Amino acid sequence: MWKLYQPRAYTARVAVGVISVALYVRISFDRHGRRDGVSDQIKDVIALIEGIPGLEVGEIYEDNDVSAFNKEVERENYNRLIADIKAGKWTAVACVRGSRLVRQRRQRADFIDLMQSVGGKVYTTDGTIYDFTSEVGRGQFDSDGAKDTSESEKISVRTTRAHLRLAEQGKYAGGQVPYGLERHLEIVDGKIVRSYRIREDQAEILREAVRRVLAGETMHAITADLNRRGVPTASGGRWWDSNVLRYMLLRPGIAGLRSHRSLDNITGKAEWTRSSTRNSGWP
Repeated sequence: MWKLYQPRAYTARVAVGVISVALYVRISFDRHGRRDGVSDQIKDVIALIEGIPGLEVGEIYEDNDVSAFNKEVERENYNRLIADIKAGKWTAVACVRGSRLVRQRRQRADFIDLMQSVGGKVYTTDGTIYDFTSEVGRGQFDSDGAKDTSESEKISVRTTRAHLRLAEQGKYAGGQVPYGLERHLEIVDGKIVRSYRIREDQAEILREAVRRVLAGETMHAITADLNRRGVPTASGGRWWDSNVLRYMLLRPGIAGLRSHRSLDNITGKAEWTRSSTRNSGWP
């Protein structure tokens, strides 16, 4: 059903007293790229606007799998929405809640100033209407946003601590399994225990690459040979990149060591050196 809610533009009807509303939807993380989260938001926000007399759906702005808290992340469609508001296209925005729009303090202040300048409103599916022509409306948007920002910061701190703890224990933090390793699951005392072990066919490719580098071959020559031989990459593809291979060979994990945040910040031995069935070590 989610395919029925692909991003699309709506043509506003020309009617006296009818306000066309821009819809903004966003999900921070979409592991499989299916857009289920933003599709649900679109349905809810459309239902909200269609249920308010004098309002109609204008255009949908969607940022899927995009964080609003990370200052280094660019939100393409949020930026487009802001540009359109500045251009006078919209004075009203609808979303699930204010945190879908902004999470950063400076960005929230800029958004408040912009909406005040156009006499705008923000409608949310929880029933809150922020009227930026009023100091009460501006204050409520700022207050609610501050709570969301604070919660994001707490989550960030907890996540950072959790990743550091995993690194100090030599455990892998999750995500795509690095080339040369494989995930191992077993049941211990009725619980599923996850660990990582050496994957011999891939580990042998890394050993070969190390030997060839030490013998004086270039990364370009090695990757060209791997591509010629059709050796699968970590994702199962058939094309090796010399810069990616260089990074793989520089990672402390290739020596059975665990690092945190940077390649030279070694926190100890990695779990795959302890759980491997081989005695010759990693790689």
